Order: sequence, then C-alpha cells, then structure tokens
Amino acid sequence: MLFYRSMKEMHTIYNFDLANCPHLINYRNDFVLGCLTGLRFSDFSELMKDDIRRDMLYKKQNKSDHLVVIPLRDEALNILKYRIDNNVGVPTNAEFNPHIKTIAKFAGITDLRVHSNFRILGSSGVTTKETSTYSTTILIATPAILIS
Repeated sequence: MLFYRSMKEMHTIYNFDLANCPHLINYRNDFVLGCLTGLRFSDFSELMKDDIRRDMLYKKQNKSDHLVVIPLRDEALNILKYRIDNNVGVPTNAEFNPHIKTIAKFAGITDLRVHSNFRILGSSGVTTKETSTYSTTILIATPAILIS
C-alpha cells in the first residue's frame, strides 16, 4: 500500500472520534501505524512485542529479508502497545483498504489514494520522533535504517 497524506491529514484521521463506529478503530490505528513506520502491510501486520526495543522498531522484512530499525513516534508506539496489550487481530489487506477510505471520508478527507502495489517509504521531507516537515501531498513514513 502507498498512502499519500500530509502529516496534518494523518493526525486528522488519527484523532477522529470513532466512538460511533468502534469496529473501525483498529483499521484506523493500523493505517496510522503503516504511515508512521513505512512498513509494508505484510510486515506491520505481523509485529510482535519483541520487535520493540527502547522506542525503536526492529523488523526483519518479509519480502527483502532485511532487518530495518525504525525510530517510533509516540503515536506509533501507543498503537503498537495497544495492539500487543489487547491482542488485537490484524485484518486482511482486502478488508483494510475499503475501511480506510471510509474512515478518511468520515474525517473529511475525500481524496485518499491507496495503491496496493507499492510500499510506504521515502518522502520529500523528514520525519523524526520530534519533528516532521513535509511539502504537500507526499508520503508519510519514518526513515528506516537498513541493516544488511
């Protein structure tokens, strides 16, 4: 999946009140997690407690077999802790995409583009745990450190 979002729009989606649609909360959280980590759906859907160390995510990617180390923003860390502590199941990719579009519409974002043939990573801006700078309509991702 490739999500084109500004940081402001991602925060709008993350902070949108889904109390009337609680079945969408985990989809929303997974969307935000994917945006903030830059992981493929196949990778972020398999994250485990042991993958998190000192606010960093250590993940061996399924497709490339490379280990990446990703600094986690507070939002991503909170989502991961919630998923692990509550044993939240992960939907299929086919379930995930339509629900994300629904959530975006509820949050007032009508031009969400989801492309399942690409991964989230890279941007014309910089994301760290402390700051984010982006031009309009770019990829949201935390830079990953590739370890050979």
